[in-house]
Amino acid sequence: MAINLIPPELKRQNKTKRIVGSFCGGVVVLAFLIGLGALSLYGFNNTKKAQVKRIEEETSETEKRIIALSDVEKAINDLNAKLDKVDAVNKKKVYWSTIMAQLAYSTPKQLVIESVSFTGEQQAVSITGKAESRQEIAKFKDKLENSDYFKSVRFTTSSYSEQGGNYTFSLTAQLEKVQ
Repeated sequence: MAINLIPPELKRQNKTKRIVGSFCGGVVVLAFLIGLGALSLYGFNNTKKAQVKRIEEETSETEKRIIALSDVEKAINDLNAKLDKVDAVNKKKVYWSTIMAQLAYSTPKQLVIESVSFTGEQQAVSITGKAESRQEIAKFKDKLENSDYFKSVRFTTSSYSEQGGNYTFSLTAQLEKVQ
């Protein structure tokens, strides 16, 4: 049996001091943990704010690039439209030197071409001339039809001139190859 010489009042005070000390220590530890948690949340919040700011800046830069690219795309589309117009003009382009060379090659010696006119929209040619005989006119028409440059060759008029002793004629043709 142990003898307790400490008065009960002092025992209670010591017990109360221990409880209060433990409680104060717990409160200090709890306050430290709350402070540590708050500091962690503050750091986490600042990190997230910095990330959001960086993302907003990247988004702004990306939007600027998109606007710049849409301007480039518009310029490219405008250039393509202009190139399409140039191609359309080039497709209608007539190389007269080739056409005239084919006419010269197709013309018999006893036939004279007096005029050649061109209708651009229909890509048609009208030819007038004189020949010593209708056979020469027929040969000329056949040679034009068999060439790579004329199609749908048709007589529009043909007559004999007793005064000149020759036949006058006119014919039309569609240009097959204009390049």
